Amino acid sequence: MKKTAKEKKTADSIQSIFKEKPKICCIDLKNDDIKALLEYGFNITEGTLGSKINVPNHSAYKTHNLLLNFNLPINLHEFDIIIIDLGNFETVEYNEEEHTRTKHVGKSATALKCSFPETLFDPRPFGSTILNQRLSDKGNRFQLIIAFTSN
Repeated sequence: MKKTAKEKKTADSIQSIFKEKPKICCIDLKNDDIKALLEYGFNITEGTLGSKINVPNHSAYKTHNLLLNFNLPINLHEFDIIIIDLGNFETVEYNEEEHTRTKHVGKSATALKCSFPETLFDPRPFGSTILNQRLSDKGNRFQLIIAFTSN
């Protein structure tokens, strides 16, 4: 579909406008949605509650240690709007190097243990708990939270 001169001019002017406010944190949004928000000049930062992990627990007594793979902005309290898409998630293959700590601080380390017969680990409930904790710890600043879910 070919754009008219007016539509093209409008699209060009939208792209040239950067809106500092509201600050929007997009958690697990699809790339097309991120692109659309950027085209309209919104100030966005991306985050994730984590990817599901295919764990090779194919025999009895098999276990694997897992580290959470969430990624949330440190300055989460500064965002005016938080958009979360709980229906959009990626599934990744287990990679032992990604679930092994190479540097330790203190005398202990924490990991989650995934045991047979579980072969698909979903870290998003833990990521959601951390998200809730970070939002609760920052006082009573107003934030709009939009969550999309699917069956």
